[in-house]
Amino acid sequence: MPPMSKRQELLAWMDSVLDVTGWSADEWGRRSGVAGSTISRFRKHPESPMPTSRTLEKLEAAVPHMMRVARPPSHIAAYNSATLTPLPVGRTPIVGIVEAGAWRVVVEDDSAPTESVEAFPDARYPGIERFALRVRGPSMDKVFPDGAVVTCVKLIDINRNPLDGEYVVVHRRRPGGLTEATVKQCIRKNGKVYLWPRSSHPDHQQPLDIESSGEDEDVLIQAAVIRVTHDL
Repeated sequence: MPPMSKRQELLAWMDSVLDVTGWSADEWGRRSGVAGSTISRFRKHPESPMPTSRTLEKLEAAVPHMMRVARPPSHIAAYNSATLTPLPVGRTPIVGIVEAGAWRVVVEDDSAPTESVEAFPDARYPGIERFALRVRGPSMDKVFPDGAVVTCVKLIDINRNPLDGEYVVVHRRRPGGLTEATVKQCIRKNGKVYLWPRSSHPDHQQPLDIESSGEDEDVLIQAAVIRVTHDL
C-alpha cells in the first residue's frame, strides 16, 4: 500500500478526533478558536488549502489529554502560510455576515470566500491572521452602518481579553448546536462586562450582561474589531 499523503494523514487524524470525542466540526471549532467551517471545508473539499501550523496547534490543544487518540501528522511544521492559496496582496477575506446589535444565526459556509476588503498595515498585530464580516441591520448604526465591513482579529490569536470600550464579535451557543453572532461594544463597569449596542433605534438601547446569560447558553467574546470600511 502506498504511503498516505500529508492531506490523507491529517484527514485521518481529524476523523479519529471527531469519532472519539463525539464532537461536530462546529464544537471542535468553538473549543479551539478555529472556525468550524474551516474544519468542514478541509474535510469535504479536496481542493481546499492545507491548514497552517498555528491552526493545527490550536486544534490539537483543544482535545482533552485523556481523549487524545493520536497526535497530528509529524509534518505539522510543514503546514504554513506558504501552502495557502493567497488572496491578492493587501486583501482580507470577507467570511460571513454579522448582525450589529442583534443576534443572527450563524450558518456554516463550506465555500471559499469570494469577497475581500483592502487590508491596511496595523503595527498592533504584526503577523496575526485577520478576517472580515459584513454588518447587516441598523442596530449599531452610530458606528457601523448597514453594509459596512468590519475587519477582526481573534482574541485567542492576540492572547488577551477584550478591552474596555472595544468593539467585539460575540458568539452565543445554545442547546442543539445553535450558534448566534453579534457585534457589540464591550464596556467594563463595577467589575462586570456588558455588551452594548450603539444605535439610534429605540429597540436597541439595553446592554447584554454577559454574566447573567442563561444556564443553557454559552456566551463567548471571540474577536476584536480593528477596522471598519464603509465603502468597498
